[in-house]
Amino acid sequence: MRPVKGGGVLASFAWAPAGDSSQKLILNSREIAYGDLTGDGEPEAILNILCSNLPATALRNGLRGGQLLVVTMRADHSLKGLGYAGQAYADYPSFRVENQKLMAQVWYGRIDPIGAAYAVYAPAHSRTYQWNGTRFAQAAGRTSPLLLRSMERSVGSPVRLATIMRDGASVCPGRTARFDERGLQTDGVMYKVTSNIRPTDFDHDGNQELLAQVRCTGNRGTFDSLYLFGQGVDEFVVLDVPIANGGQYVIQDGWQVKGNALTVNVTLLATGETGAYSIVWNGKKFENGLGAYQEA
Repeated sequence: MRPVKGGGVLASFAWAPAGDSSQKLILNSREIAYGDLTGDGEPEAILNILCSNLPATALRNGLRGGQLLVVTMRADHSLKGLGYAGQAYADYPSFRVENQKLMAQVWYGRIDPIGAAYAVYAPAHSRTYQWNGTRFAQAAGRTSPLLLRSMERSVGSPVRLATIMRDGASVCPGRTARFDERGLQTDGVMYKVTSNIRPTDFDHDGNQELLAQVRCTGNRGTFDSLYLFGQGVDEFVVLDVPIANGGQYVIQDGWQVKGNALTVNVTLLATGETGAYSIVWNGKKFENGLGAYQEA
């Protein structure tokens, strides 16, 4: 492995030829974890690598869509590949060794084996890998990502929506939906996941939640609500709806999450006034959320 020429962010990358002269084995030297995975008392190194023909300039945006390679050190200090762990074409925001197991956070920027790029909203999730004597096998965690929405025509995973209420009546009925880029129309109501989506991880377990602005359009108008979705077994579930909009509010663009606080600029349609609301996650729900909802 030789350093990639160039200062700044490129200083953390190294590469080596990989068979075909157009391909390189690319390593981010700042993303290495150490620990004993085989039980011999000696540490292995876990490398985040990618085999690609990317030019150096592409690495300024980070190493995307690689795999984890575990290497051991021989007596002469040369390195030997023990095996790959993790999924190909995935990103690894974090990984560590704990109790002789490799704990990895996995995020997909690509979801098909030929490496075609997708603009996906698939939250990162945790997987655990363990050495079984011949390879690294997955011991715990999700086996496939949940996909909230794609910018292409592929349909996302099931999403359980809540019923948005106003004055004790249902405005946007809850249901389980599967979204593509066009949304979903059923029973005279159009549901759509907007592009205003933020990944979060309030409980720091490696399984991200998604804050997502969801729009419903029916005979009473078009209303955007702000949902917090968690990862269920095979679907997204509603953890909370911090802004359940039955037509009282307009959610302005630019809402953001910092720590456990969600800050949103909301216009009250009754008065026309716009104010900033800071809504805090208390471990189970958001305190002082706006509007009312019922779980479907």
